[in-house]
Amino acid sequence: MKNLYTHLGETQRDSLGGEFSHALTAVSTEELSRLPLFLRELLDSCPIAGKGVHKWISRVARHLLAHFNQQATFELIEAKAAGCGRPLEKLEREIASQIRNAFPHRWQPKYPHAFARYRARIIRRAQEAVR
Repeated sequence: MKNLYTHLGETQRDSLGGEFSHALTAVSTEELSRLPLFLRELLDSCPIAGKGVHKWISRVARHLLAHFNQQATFELIEAKAAGCGRPLEKLEREIASQIRNAFPHRWQPKYPHAFARYRARIIRRAQEAVR
C-alpha cells in the first residue's frame, strides 16, 4: 500500500497551511478517490460531539470495511473525526469498538463478480485519465 506521507510522526501541511495528521498514511489519495462519491461525502461530514458522532463512526466503518482493512479504516476515521470535539482517548476506543462491531455487518456486494468487474473498470479509467 502506498503511503500518502513519507514522514511518519511529523505533522504535514497542505498548500493552504492546514495540518494533516500522520493518520492518513495507510490510505493514499488515489485510493480515496476510488471510493464512491456518497462515501467520500460521508467521510467529510463528521458531526460535532453530542450530535451523532457514534452513529457516524458506525456507518462510516461499515462502508469503509468493504474497501480497506481494519487498520486503514481506523486511521482514516480517526483522522476525519479528530476535530469533532471528543477527547482523543475516548474517540480511539469508540472507533476501535465500532470497527469490531461493524466488521460482521460490513457492506458486501450482492454479486461479487460483477463488483470486481466494476472495480476493475473504475481503476482502468482512473489510470487512463492519468496518462
